Amino acid sequence: MPKKYPQYIIDKVIELRVKKKHTVPDIAGMMSMPKSTIHNWLLDYPLEERTAKQTEAQKRGTAAMKKKFADLGYNTALTLDKQNKK
Repeated sequence: MPKKYPQYIIDKVIELRVKKKHTVPDIAGMMSMPKSTIHNWLLDYPLEERTAKQTEAQKRGTAAMKKKFADLGYNTALTLDKQNKK
């Protein structure tokens, strides 16, 4: 059976999202709660714009992914060319 949280906890999560612009992982860490629970509560409260933290994290993730595939011998440009020719 799912855990039932008091309304004041849900209200605090929504406040952190709407007023402070925190991300789901940030709120989950602050509140010591599962990200999936936070995510479900915040479906109606998307961030208006990307935060600088998200943008930097995304850039790091993309760079790491590109390096990983390059180290494995993949050439993404060639792979994309082959897919487009099919």
